[in-house]
Amino acid sequence: MLTQAELKSQLLYYKDTGMFIWLKLGNTAGYVDKDGYRIIKLNQKSYRAHRLAWFYVYGVWPSKQIDHIDNNKLNNTISNLREATQSQQNSNRPALNRNLLGVKGVRKHGKKYQALICKDKKQIVIGSFDTIEEADYAYRKKALELYGEYCYE
Repeated sequence: MLTQAELKSQLLYYKDTGMFIWLKLGNTAGYVDKDGYRIIKLNQKSYRAHRLAWFYVYGVWPSKQIDHIDNNKLNNTISNLREATQSQQNSNRPALNRNLLGVKGVRKHGKKYQALICKDKKQIVIGSFDTIEEADYAYRKKALELYGEYCYE
């Protein structure tokens, strides 16, 4: 298994830019995969750059998933990374492309707007509201209550 010393002997990590540079070559390490993540290969093994960044800075492999707070998979600045559960990851996702309102957790329901949230793989109706803003507020409040934060803006 890769050690922090071994990692630091091969790569330089810039916390403010999130970039990894090969020490011997001086160029940017890795490539962007089909899912939009930067991948860096070390000792015949591929690693996602955000996990390497965490290990580089903190000296331990993350015990949970690593979430990109701003949802930009290439922004591997340490201030943009946090350990997160799957629920926290889901809470931090933007509205899906098929969401015609463009507001996460809100759908049109008759003449009202319904706020919904997922918990334990089940969809919970938070309530029905007269305005999209009220439904959005209810969704954000519930996300804060369930997941301890609401990151996506």
